[in-house]
Amino acid sequence: MTTLKASQARIPTEVFNRVVYKGEAIRVEHRSAGALFLISEDEYKAFRDWEDMMDLKAFRKAKKEFLESGEKAIPWSQAKKELGLE
Repeated sequence: MTTLKASQARIPTEVFNRVVYKGEAIRVEHRSAGALFLISEDEYKAFRDWEDMMDLKAFRKAKKEFLESGEKAIPWSQAKKELGLE
């Protein structure tokens, strides 16, 4: 992740303070490139934790389905060859 100073990103102090101290999320639009959102570090961490939880849930579901299927696991060395990773 790249880190910039607020002054480098030209974020006005008032906007920075609304996000950091009041917990407000702010959408920043660009006329042709879409948008980005300014959120607090706590909100970002909460999102990352949620994302990790969803990944773990998906892993557990896939693992359960695999174990119930009775299929035999493929060794990692074989999978790497088949995927062209060697």
